[in-house]
Amino acid sequence: MVARAALLACLGALLLARAAAAEDALPGGRAIVANASVSPSAHLFGDTVAARLDVVVDPAEFDPDRLRVRLRYEPYESVDPVRATRREVGALVHLRYEATLRCLHVECIAPRAESVLGGQEEGRGERHTVVLAPAEILYREEGGGTARLLTAHFPAVQVVSRINTAQAGSLDPDARPGSQSAFVASTEPPAPTYRIRPALVAGAAFAAALLVALWPAALVWRLAQARWRARRRLRPLSPLERALALIDWTVRREDGDEDRRKALEALAAVLEHGGAQPLAETTRALAWAEEPPERERAADAGSQGRSALNGGPS
Repeated sequence: MVARAALLACLGALLLARAAAAEDALPGGRAIVANASVSPSAHLFGDTVAARLDVVVDPAEFDPDRLRVRLRYEPYESVDPVRATRREVGALVHLRYEATLRCLHVECIAPRAESVLGGQEEGRGERHTVVLAPAEILYREEGGGTARLLTAHFPAVQVVSRINTAQAGSLDPDARPGSQSAFVASTEPPAPTYRIRPALVAGAAFAAALLVALWPAALVWRLAQARWRARRRLRPLSPLERALALIDWTVRREDGDEDRRKALEALAAVLEHGGAQPLAETTRALAWAEEPPERERAADAGSQGRSALNGGPS
């Protein structure tokens, strides 16, 4: 198989070299040739391999833009998207399709050995041959149909087991080579790794949650504090309140005769401005009577003035 693949690769390289040198059509009068290869031809189970399809076409016979390839890699799976490249080689066009493949399927494991034991047989071979589906080169015709121009066969691939039955047998002297009891596999998961330490993430999340919780509380506290300050803020007194406060202050003093006269005059002015003309005249007469106004009468005048302006003219 290896020799066949090498021969095909050399043949393809020779054809390309001759086409590039002569800038002529493909040998044998052909308008298109294809070669499929897989590298390496033997690999351990689970390793990646490179599948390649080379197509050389004469654009005078076939339009390269209308070519399409159908690639199937079962039981392998493509690790990356198929990479397609195109280059001019003299008068020819070289198209290359490359894919990185990996097989983790049971079909890439050697089947159980068949013997008279039947289903009781546990042994498996160490090497298994996998043949990929051939690649098909299709051409879209002018009428809208699709024709198959060529089929390229991939060489067989050898999948080698990672279990050495000679060494595995030493683990259990009574186990048959290649059997499941010939080796021990740990079911414990590997130690976890983290891009960021979990403790740091938890601390940052807790701090963020604390900020989210404290932000509304801080807003409520600031609002309550602003209202409390607004209530404690001194507001300006009205003229009536100033006059009554002055009368109350002079009533508490025994030697405030002259100050009581001034307080009663201020109350009289407020009453007069408020429309309580009769009470204003009475209060002014009390303020400037020959005898200084007594504290009791000054207090009564203040009460009457409060009632008059708060309840209406009297």
